[in-house]
Amino acid sequence: TMQESRNLHLGKLIGQKKSIQTYLKTTTVEGYNSLKIIYDLFQKKHIKAPILEALEKIIYHNQDYLLLEDLLFTRKED
Repeated sequence: TMQESRNLHLGKLIGQKKSIQTYLKTTTVEGYNSLKIIYDLFQKKHIKAPILEALEKIIYHNQDYLLLEDLLFTRKED
């Protein structure tokens, strides 16, 4: 049986609205760390990235993952 990736496991925890802090204390999740680095870089360079911003809110500020769904299905063209 193939084990799921750490990123996938983290995503499942978020989708199940479970705390991710315990998992993050015992496991290195590259996507979690990379998101913060990329988000900070985009903010510094004033690059608009609505999906990245939504992910940052969901992962680091415990906002509901439906925020991303709303963004994807209601976003208007600029």
